[in-house]
Amino acid sequence: MKESYREDLALFRYDKIQPMISGDFPDHNQEAYLARVAGEQYLFPDGQMRPIQRGTLKMWLHHYRKEGFQGLKPKSRADRGSFTSLNLDHMQEIQRLIQENPRRTAAGIHKKLTQTGVYREKAPSLTSVQRFIAGYRKEHAHLLTPIEDMKAFEMPHINDLWQIDTTHGPYLTLDGRKRKVYIIAIIDDASRLLVGYGTYFEDNALNVQDTLRRAILTYGLPNYLYADNGAPYIDKQLKLIGARLGFAVRHTKPYRGNQKGKIERWFGVMKQQWMHELDSETLSSLEDFQAAFSAYVVDRNTQVNRSLGKQQTPLNRFMSEPEYIRKRSVAEVDQAFLHQETRQVAKDGTISFKQVQYETGQSTIGQRVMIHYMPDLSHVYLVTAHGLTEIHPVNKVENRLIRRQQVRLNPERGADESWTI
Repeated sequence: MKESYREDLALFRYDKIQPMISGDFPDHNQEAYLARVAGEQYLFPDGQMRPIQRGTLKMWLHHYRKEGFQGLKPKSRADRGSFTSLNLDHMQEIQRLIQENPRRTAAGIHKKLTQTGVYREKAPSLTSVQRFIAGYRKEHAHLLTPIEDMKAFEMPHINDLWQIDTTHGPYLTLDGRKRKVYIIAIIDDASRLLVGYGTYFEDNALNVQDTLRRAILTYGLPNYLYADNGAPYIDKQLKLIGARLGFAVRHTKPYRGNQKGKIERWFGVMKQQWMHELDSETLSSLEDFQAAFSAYVVDRNTQVNRSLGKQQTPLNRFMSEPEYIRKRSVAEVDQAFLHQETRQVAKDGTISFKQVQYETGQSTIGQRVMIHYMPDLSHVYLVTAHGLTEIHPVNKVENRLIRRQQVRLNPERGADESWTI
């Protein structure tokens, strides 16, 4: 079983038990939540629609509380069988059947294609059909589900919900070249406090995670992080971070990013009050823009906000509920934000990663190992049975001084004596 699928399944399980972890139920209580969830069908990561039993949910919760996010991963095993790729005729017919009846299951579509003779040669496996349907439904969700009415909402407590989004900033002229600035910001729903922000030259997942990490270290953990369906926000790493730290990532309906009303209003006021008056020609670096923007954020966070009532500022409203600030240590947060990849260990006990050789040790020669790393490569770790062990780039100058075991032939006793050089 591939590690990516194990993670997808673990994230699916975490999503279903998260209300039981946080105690924040969309229903009256836990039993009502379990009764509702157990009565519905769900699309699993393998593309199959099936129900979830009460006992299964409780078992997932038990494993999570005992082992954390790792406890939700199924035991790894080798993938079995293979599948034939779908051709264009197959895919077009599958799309037609889904549009005709969006509730059709993958198994039902696969059976119908077999019965109607669409497969003129060897039929693709059910797994192939399931994977195609899962991707198609995700991409065309806005066409397959009805549009719901949008209603204003507000969370009762701080850190119940954070809204995160990106907006376009000004162009900065650096060394004769114009570069656009992107502003990533996070607002707390209940207090309207901007808990995190960053200015960058690229709008990508790494910068989103950098902004989120600094917000968590400063203001604690949210229960939910609410984002749109832009590429930086549907990155799987973001959900992994939430699962490791104990918060859920939720997304707006496709093509309806305006559901994040509070952060978008914040951006709108910021552009009218501050950015339109900013003379970007006076800024000589991104750091200059960051400093100017930071000053505006501090001013805005400490201004009375009419939406809060009682002449409250966002900062005062946030600090009025210290019991809802869940802090984690820097080490815990950093570990949750680690990325991971697998590598094959070479015969000299090293791996090649990001065009750099790292030593993993003689005991790992020939193995396929998992590594965790900070995106800036400040720390790279080898995953072992005992946890994470930091590894470092190969130092060939120092390696020449290492004493190595060699075998010496003894004509009387055979090749069994060792010596060092």
